[in-house]
Amino acid sequence: MKKTYFLLPLLIAAAGHSAVVQADALDYNFIGIQYLSAEIDDVNIDGDGYGVDGSFSINDNFHVFASYSDLDYDFDLSSTSYDLGVGYSRALTKDMDLVATVSYVGVEVKQDFFGSEDDNGYGLGLGLRAMVSEKFEVFGGLDYVDLSDSGSDTAVSVGVGFDVTKAIQIGAGISSSNDGSGYTVGVRYYFGK
Repeated sequence: MKKTYFLLPLLIAAAGHSAVVQADALDYNFIGIQYLSAEIDDVNIDGDGYGVDGSFSINDNFHVFASYSDLDYDFDLSSTSYDLGVGYSRALTKDMDLVATVSYVGVEVKQDFFGSEDDNGYGLGLGLRAMVSEKFEVFGGLDYVDLSDSGSDTAVSVGVGFDVTKAIQIGAGISSSNDGSGYTVGVRYYFGK
């Protein structure tokens, strides 16, 4: 199968990962669920599904994270993907962090007629996260995925988050690469607050 089917779900899910680490006023510990939508440009296929993610702080600068996504596309094509990783944040100002992540990634693509294939590799992320008010934040970054058999791709991601309560945040993110684009809309519960 074409590399697009393997890489795009991981890069779409990465739109939410750019927001894993937060400025000093916020927490590094959360669980979340998202609605995901993707479009693969080369073959004009659309899909949607869900994702779950979580993060747990190790100390002030390091955290571990994990995510899982499940998308259904046109023509009975579906994909599941996951990643497990570690992130590092460095405060640039009181309200802005530089965030770097590295992760192990895996993906499986299925099609009723052709069967299934899977692949794995690694992901790298680099981004900025900033608080623009007490309850409103923005983030953006680059996410790179390199799979052992399917190749590599880089996506640009941007997004926003709004604190509905002290522990609940709603947000949205957009991700775009050479192979396609997608967006996420979701909610997170911060259990360390």
